[in-house]
Amino acid sequence: MNSDYRYRRLSDADTLADLLPDYDLYLRASGKSPNTVAVYTRAARELVAFLGDGVIPRKVTHRHIQRYLAHLAERPNRFDPSKGLSPGYINQQYRSLLALFKWLTEIEEEIPVSPFLKVKAPKIPDKLVPVIPDQEMRALIRACEGTNFTARRDMLIVRLLIDTGARRAEIVNLRLSDIELNPNGMHVVGKGNRPRIIPFGTKTAQALRRYLRSRARHRLAETTDRLLLGTKGPMAITGLRSILNKRAEQAGIPHVHPHRFRHTLASAWIASGGSETDLMHLAGWKSREMLSRYGASAAADRAREAHRRKALGDRF
Repeated sequence: MNSDYRYRRLSDADTLADLLPDYDLYLRASGKSPNTVAVYTRAARELVAFLGDGVIPRKVTHRHIQRYLAHLAERPNRFDPSKGLSPGYINQQYRSLLALFKWLTEIEEEIPVSPFLKVKAPKIPDKLVPVIPDQEMRALIRACEGTNFTARRDMLIVRLLIDTGARRAEIVNLRLSDIELNPNGMHVVGKGNRPRIIPFGTKTAQALRRYLRSRARHRLAETTDRLLLGTKGPMAITGLRSILNKRAEQAGIPHVHPHRFRHTLASAWIASGGSETDLMHLAGWKSREMLSRYGASAAADRAREAHRRKALGDRF
């Protein structure tokens, strides 16, 4: 935000591009997390880039929104240019822009009706997210073994992902003061600025203590209170993804997305008979809908195992 920004009454002459600083200010004043603010404002900027800098909110119709969503569906995926953007990402863009036009209609009252009233949310196909097999987990841990700073940091990252199922942003944003030892736990702030404490086990605590000793000797140790250090300062989310890719390659296993650890923990928790209410608290979910989504892999495994036990086809 520009330091000399001054509030002014919006007018019919204001373009969507003109309104973005106002929207950013509203989101931050509403207590949205930095990540949510970044996602919402990025979606708004990309819509402006598609429609043109001169577009006025009152002129945006449901057809503009539909064309933009269709454009996203056809845009190449940067990880695999032969494919388009994922339905999940397009749905996220839809929800982010829905919030923008809700602000314009209900908060600022600058447009009478949101164009989203005639636009249905893009569907996300049901998809089983595969859990990470135990042998791949063990191989990834072995790839992080070592006594230098990098090895101990990477081991801690992998152990935290395996043990807590925390989101990658929650792990990357940890500060030294967020960590508790005896009992072992970490304070995180999840989506919607909702704080919670996630416990972790003995092996993760051991990896943490070893890393903290190495961190204390690091040249950047006194420059920040962030727990995880990269080559130039606090680790970024992209840095965590790069570390996982590198360690997966060393382990001889397929590259693994950080979110698969979350699915894996949730599936294992449900499969072991853990309380769904407890899982919701640990994962930071408000909706029970997330239980069915994250537990789908475990449910499918249980159904296949039950089928094998019953062997109904063997009756004849």
